[in-house]
Amino acid sequence: MKKLLGILVLCLLWCSVGFADLKKFRGVLSCLSDDNKRSFAISIDEEKNQASWESLKYTLTSSPSRFLLNQKYGEGKINIIRIDRFSGRYEDEWIVEGTAGHKSYGNCNVAKERKF
Repeated sequence: MKKLLGILVLCLLWCSVGFADLKKFRGVLSCLSDDNKRSFAISIDEEKNQASWESLKYTLTSSPSRFLLNQKYGEGKINIIRIDRFSGRYEDEWIVEGTAGHKSYGNCNVAKERKF
């Protein structure tokens, strides 16, 4: 019985399942609209739950599948940007006084660091 228990413990130690430590994303996404008329860069810091686009600051909510950037402009105006973490697809939506307004779509990629 002790040998069986010893074998069982060794098997469990040998075949143990480790939990992955998900790294928080911190970097810049380069985005381009579907009509190629608009390009922009979004800086994301998942540890601080913050994102910025030019001088605008966004509240960041992240999940394993997407980023959700949210900003309120004055009375009743909200800008929401949803970015799919797998495909890089984004949706930029403006909501004015509770009704959906303008939407635009495009793709984002992780911006490459400059060498010089």
